[in-house]
Amino acid sequence: MVERSSIELFSTALFSILIVTLLKDTICVKNNIFIHEICASHKLICETQEMRISMDDTIAYKCPCCGASLVWGSKEQELVCEYCDNKFTEAQLKEIADEENTKDLDFERKHKEDLQRIRGFRLLDDDFMSKVFEDKDCTEFLLQIILNRTDLKVLRVHGQYDIRNLQGRSVRLDILAVDTEERVYNIEIQRSDKGAVVKRARYNSSLIDVNITEPGEKYENLCESYIIFITENDIMKAGLPIYHVDRIVKETGELFGDESHIIYVNSQIKDESALGKLMHDFSCTDAKDMNYKILADRVRYFKEDEKGVATMCRVMEEMRNETARETEHAKAIKVAKGMLQSGKLSYEEIAEIAELSIDEVKALDEKVIA
Repeated sequence: MVERSSIELFSTALFSILIVTLLKDTICVKNNIFIHEICASHKLICETQEMRISMDDTIAYKCPCCGASLVWGSKEQELVCEYCDNKFTEAQLKEIADEENTKDLDFERKHKEDLQRIRGFRLLDDDFMSKVFEDKDCTEFLLQIILNRTDLKVLRVHGQYDIRNLQGRSVRLDILAVDTEERVYNIEIQRSDKGAVVKRARYNSSLIDVNITEPGEKYENLCESYIIFITENDIMKAGLPIYHVDRIVKETGELFGDESHIIYVNSQIKDESALGKLMHDFSCTDAKDMNYKILADRVRYFKEDEKGVATMCRVMEEMRNETARETEHAKAIKVAKGMLQSGKLSYEEIAEIAELSIDEVKALDEKVIA
C-alpha cells in the first residue's frame, strides 16, 4: 500500500507540473494577444490624433471685410464670404495677412519706442505735464507755490484744452484751470524760447478774455486771468526765478488794474526755496528723485503703473495720428492754393479734389488774392 501510494503521489505531482506548464503557456499566449491588442488600439488612437492635428492645421480663412468664414466656391474658383459675398483668391488673402503682420511688427516697434520715451519724460515736456496736471490737486499745489497763495483752491482743470479765436482758429492750451473765485489760469510749458515770446502771452490772454465772456456781457464781468509760462531757459535774461508782468500807468507808476497778469517762471533756478524745489521736480525723469510727494506719485503712476503707462501710450498714439492729419491737411492746402492760382476750377471742384470744405477753399482764395 505504501509503494502504491508513493507512485500515486508521484503521478499526481507530475500531472500538476504538466498542468501548470500548460496554463503558463496559455497565459503567455493570451498576454501576448492582449499586448498586441493594446498596441493596435494605441496605434489607432495615435493615428486619430494625427488626423485631428492635421485637421487643426488646416487654414480657416476669415473675411478681411467682415470677419465671417470664407468657403471655397467651386464656380468662382475663389474663397467666398458667406456673409458679405466678397470674393478673394488665396494669393490676395496671403497679401492681406502679410500687410497685417507688417502692421503688427510696426506697432510693436512703436510701442517699444513709446515706452522708452515715457521713461525719459519730465514735467518740462508739455504732453506729459498736461496729463500729470489734469489732476486738480496737483494743479492747485502748483499754483499755490507759483503765486505764493496757500488759500487758492482749484475748482476745475482741463489738460490740452482747445480754445478758438474770432476767426475760428483753434489753439491748444497745456492747462486751463479755474479757481473757486472764478479766476482763470493758463499754464504753459515752453522749452523753446520762440514759444514763450511776449506776444504769445498777450495772444493767450486775449483768447481767454474772448472765450470766457458771453455776447452782450458787461466788461466789468471779465474774470481775473493769469498766463503762466514755465520756461526751460531764462527768457528775461535777468537771472531771476520768477517774473511778474502787469500793466502800469507810466506817469504815475501805479497798476492799471485790469486784472490781466502774465508770469514767467525760470526753471533754471533750482534752489532750496519752494519754487526752486518745484523747478527741480520739473527737471526729473525719475519720481524717486523728486521733492514733492504729490507730484512724484502722479509721475510714478504714468511711468510705472500699468494703467498709467497705457494712458500715456494712447496719448502718444493720438499725437502721431494728429501729426499725420495735420501733414495731410497741409498738403491739401498746398494743392488747393495751386488750383486756385490756375483759376480753372470752381470752389466745389477744388474742395472735392483737395478734400477740404468749400468754406476753407473760399478762405484760401481770399488769402491768395490778398
